[in-house]
Amino acid sequence: MDKLNLLSHFNLLRELPEKELIMLGEMSKEMIHPKRTIVASPNTPTNTVYLLKKGQVRLYRVNQAGKQFTLDIFTDGNMFGSIGKSSPDSDFYYVETIGECHVCCISNEQFTLFLTRNPSVALKLLDILTVRLQNTYQLSEKIALDPVEDRLLFILNKLTHSLATSDDSWLTASVKLTQADLATMVGSSRETISLIVKNLEENNVIRRKNGFYQLNMNEKVADYR
Repeated sequence: MDKLNLLSHFNLLRELPEKELIMLGEMSKEMIHPKRTIVASPNTPTNTVYLLKKGQVRLYRVNQAGKQFTLDIFTDGNMFGSIGKSSPDSDFYYVETIGECHVCCISNEQFTLFLTRNPSVALKLLDILTVRLQNTYQLSEKIALDPVEDRLLFILNKLTHSLATSDDSWLTASVKLTQADLATMVGSSRETISLIVKNLEENNVIRRKNGFYQLNMNEKVADYR
């Protein structure tokens, strides 16, 4: 798929005329990031907007004790990075790939210029950032207040939401995750996650198939969407 077709698949850019897509395509650079790549961090500030073609990335913070707290998970068709002066992604947070990710990269200056030429895109972007802020608050509240099992089910629901494959009543996460990965995402220890996963498997709530976690979409799991 060429860059023009790729960019037209983003909801934010879907209604743009072809000439504007061509201009944006000329500004952008395609990149592939392997699993567990830190794309942006407070230590390495970026001046780049990333359009996520394929894959999943995790937005998280690290406290003074070195403990990680997941704030959001972005999937196909999303965007992150230095989006205008008010975007926090690269100033205070880390962005790490969960699996291999394919992205289009555009400098902040060029993307800002592009938005001034396309105010309808700017308005859509405002809507996207508003929803993202709401999702971040929701996940932050769960990490702070909910039991570890609830946080784990919430994260697994996020990972299966857009890119899952269906297997009867089971939804399969689109990336292989270890218990250590899950522990990092929910702000817990691997030992605690191991016990919870074992209990959930025994109660037929989750299972692992070919290295992928699957959720049984019964009423209990649906509550964590």
